[in-house]
Amino acid sequence: MVQLVLLLLGAEYLRKRWRSIYVVGLLWVIAGLVLFVDALDNAIYFPINFFAYLFLAEGLATLAVAWTGVGGQRVLRYVKGSAVVLASVLIFASDYHGNFLLSMIFGTLFLVDGLLQCISAYMVRYRRWRVVMSWGLLEIGLAIFFYQPYPTHYVGTLPYCLSIFLIFGGGNLLVLATRVRRMTANPALAREGRHSAFQPDDATEGSALALTQAEWDGPPEDHEHALTVHVWTPTGSAKSPTQSRPIVNRYIAAVDVNGVISTGHAALESAEGIYISLYPGV
Repeated sequence: MVQLVLLLLGAEYLRKRWRSIYVVGLLWVIAGLVLFVDALDNAIYFPINFFAYLFLAEGLATLAVAWTGVGGQRVLRYVKGSAVVLASVLIFASDYHGNFLLSMIFGTLFLVDGLLQCISAYMVRYRRWRVVMSWGLLEIGLAIFFYQPYPTHYVGTLPYCLSIFLIFGGGNLLVLATRVRRMTANPALAREGRHSAFQPDDATEGSALALTQAEWDGPPEDHEHALTVHVWTPTGSAKSPTQSRPIVNRYIAAVDVNGVISTGHAALESAEGIYISLYPGV
């Protein structure tokens, strides 16, 4: 998420506003901690119904536009909208059964996301995979916290969840502000040259980036110079038939009948016929 924000807004824009970002992140963390402590004593003073109305509006808006989706996108929108509306109804109910169902829903979401992060980190072993696995284990711990009734017998479910989102969101803002304060150029972008996007020009190190603006109008014609990115899913790059593991097969890794793990593959091809591929031997 931090890299995405850097790409969309730019290092220069964020560096001028790093103090504001830092203050907002700090306020979010403090608000999350206060909300979490407030829910521990089973006497909640936070306006929960206000967030219930926000959930209801979000769910109804998602359902209203769900029909515009295509294929699986439409199904996901209907599922998301229905889940959010159900959560808002359970909040309005404010009884033991509603709070219990909310705890099970939030706990299951944290559990699934934590397991997916741990499995992908362990199987792919990319850089900093141990950090990602630690976050996944933390989410599994939060899922256990939502599943068990202590200390409020599920009454504090929504405040707990909101406080966690505020703390995590504020922490991300603090990290972003700290990074852009020390940054002189956006590391996510390469310097563009006079003849090629891969050749540096005569500008000094750390100078402003010269970017060209292009408008997407569909697949490139034969005479247009464009970079093609070829992507194979884990299942598509396997040499033998794969074992059936929904979701994991497509987005994380696939295991074929011989026990060989495939994590997918990507390659670049230019209009001049240059083909760039880095496929690991092991």
